[in-house]
Amino acid sequence: LRLDIIEHDPVAYWGSEADSRLLNRQGEVFSANLGELDNENLPHLSGPDSESARVWQMFNTLSPVFATQQLSMQGLELTGRGSWRARFKQGAQIELGRGDTQEVMARVARLTQTLTQVSQRYGRPTQALESADLRYVNGYALRLRGVSTLAVADYLSLRSFPLQQSFIAEAFLVYSSRDSVGGGPYLVEAEYPLGQMQRV
Repeated sequence: LRLDIIEHDPVAYWGSEADSRLLNRQGEVFSANLGELDNENLPHLSGPDSESARVWQMFNTLSPVFATQQLSMQGLELTGRGSWRARFKQGAQIELGRGDTQEVMARVARLTQTLTQVSQRYGRPTQALESADLRYVNGYALRLRGVSTLAVADYLSLRSFPLQQSFIAEAFLVYSSRDSVGGGPYLVEAEYPLGQMQRV
């Protein structure tokens, strides 16, 4: 009888915060006594157990890319709907959208290629990032600490993007998105004409 004992080398927490499970370097989930960990500063990954290796691989792909922007990844989640969400030690959260590594990296590249420039426009470091949503076809949305949407409108109005801070509202529309999924195409469910046009 030959018995081989292989010690797990934990590289990340796995699952909800209430779980006492970890991930090894092969992306395998295993249970452990968290009180015996030598290193408690592990990233927190989550998703379907069957996708644990894929989540670990995606984390290793994304982490060095965000590090170039002085953003340190603290966690990565693959949601039940197949969408990726990254969290950072600075408190930021980025919605990465769905897709394989190539698709996600293409969206991340749009952000990392412009984040420094955008942050500097408002006198902020990249670490001032609070949130970003990359689930747009031709761009992304982001929020920086200390920067209001009005400041962004002021900046764009002085460049080649003629935005007006006031406009005439003629009607109020109620839209709906795809059932249980979100996103377009959006449908007009109801329209309420305004009796007296209001400047907003």
